[in-house]
Amino acid sequence: MLEKKTIFSIVILFGILYPPVTCMGVQQTGATNVDIVFYGKVVDQYYRPVVGAQIRADIFRSQAGKDKKTPQKIVKTDKKGLFRITDKGLSLYLDGIQAEGYEFIFRKNPDRSFEFFSAYRRASFVSDRAAPIIFRMQKLKGEPAYLIRQLSLERNFLPMEKRAYNLNLGGNWIDDKGQFQNNSGHVDLKIRCGLSKDEDKMELTIISMDSNSGIVVSDKLLQEAPLDGYEPESVIEIDIPARYKELKKYVYVKARGGMMYSRLELDLTVRPSNLLVYIDIWTNPEHSRNLKYDKEFQKYVKMERYEVRERKYQENLRAMKLKRQFKYMPRTVFLGNSQHASAKSKQKSSGYYYNAPSQVE
Repeated sequence: MLEKKTIFSIVILFGILYPPVTCMGVQQTGATNVDIVFYGKVVDQYYRPVVGAQIRADIFRSQAGKDKKTPQKIVKTDKKGLFRITDKGLSLYLDGIQAEGYEFIFRKNPDRSFEFFSAYRRASFVSDRAAPIIFRMQKLKGEPAYLIRQLSLERNFLPMEKRAYNLNLGGNWIDDKGQFQNNSGHVDLKIRCGLSKDEDKMELTIISMDSNSGIVVSDKLLQEAPLDGYEPESVIEIDIPARYKELKKYVYVKARGGMMYSRLELDLTVRPSNLLVYIDIWTNPEHSRNLKYDKEFQKYVKMERYEVRERKYQENLRAMKLKRQFKYMPRTVFLGNSQHASAKSKQKSSGYYYNAPSQVE
């Protein structure tokens, strides 16, 4: 009987010391609001501070045993790109950042949720003024971007054939983390040519193959892809000349669900019998609408990314060699004197062999 009372008392005590907590919208009673102090810094793709950026943050607070979201907190960065958020509650969620001339890329800022209260003290987030949390933005105007530029393509369309061509806008490239990205098998666009109903015009049809994607046709060269106005299919109508004529069109593409933006420059040579199209393609593969191309900047960033990839390759290679060294190291330190010689002779006679892979990812 005494043992049952003791166990019951321990259970009660455990419930008092470790009450259920609230975590991002999940109601758990017993949570305690604490002082929230959060330090952050906003930088661009070159790690330069973004001044005057507007930060939107949601604070979750315990009220009457329920987890409730308070009115959104809005602060701005100073001349060093720093900001501070103070409040009282359980957790903070950074909803987004806005700055004129910049774009907040969510996939480059995956950690945006911070829990300041936890029943387990080690799990609580503690902000440090000397080491603010870094958030990255993409500068759109005035600065070049890392683009994939493909060699010029030539396509000859005979309207009566109704033949369609597939285009891949991404290809192969190395991201800013040194990871090799292979997208060569994907079809982003289909292009075909035909005659109008009255057969007095050629119709160049461009079709987007991805969901949440589209096309904008323009007569203007833009360094930044449009924000909206994308259509899943677009038709360029061209009057059939008596001899031939030349046209220039720009096609802006939001591809792969908005993860990739491209600019296609179309040089069109129209004859009564056919349509000859030269296509130059610039693609920003990093979820940014910035399409400004600079040859020198491109060389610098490409070399930098190859160096990151090579450095990671060498690190992995060293780790693999170290792992192999420990794997085949003689385990004789724990053996007695009588067993030491026999163990050493067995290892020598076994002739360990290791075939290293040709490439380490």
